[in-house]
Amino acid sequence: MLDCFSKTKPAELYSGLPSKLIFSTIYGIYLSQVGSSTLLDNWVNLPLLAMAYPFLTIRTIGEVTLTSGSFAMNFFKSFNIAEKLLKTGGVTVLYRGFTPFAATAFFSPHWIPRVWTREQKDSALEALNPHIFEKKSEFVRNG
Repeated sequence: MLDCFSKTKPAELYSGLPSKLIFSTIYGIYLSQVGSSTLLDNWVNLPLLAMAYPFLTIRTIGEVTLTSGSFAMNFFKSFNIAEKLLKTGGVTVLYRGFTPFAATAFFSPHWIPRVWTREQKDSALEALNPHIFEKKSEFVRNG
């Protein structure tokens, strides 16, 4: 980790920041809607995933391409990447891999909570620390 920090210029940390922020905002809105909806209602939220995914593609490509030394060039690099992708392959390039991403994002909020029950959480915690529930009850008695 120290080797990575020593070779990373501070300006490189802002590489593609606009696309990261846009993706995170749209995906955050999607997740806030999905948490309170049923699986059938989730179809209404699917366009949010379609809006967010191109920014994820741009963000990913921006993270693996070479960066320049300047803050401004790294910050606005995502716009250059989007322009190049659209010129070479059109809009379909931005949606490569969308189907597995959408399937995971669509079903996981409804499936995962049913798999990970309260009893499984408690047994996992107890496996990590056999005295965890004793400490909790002791804290309640003394607190």
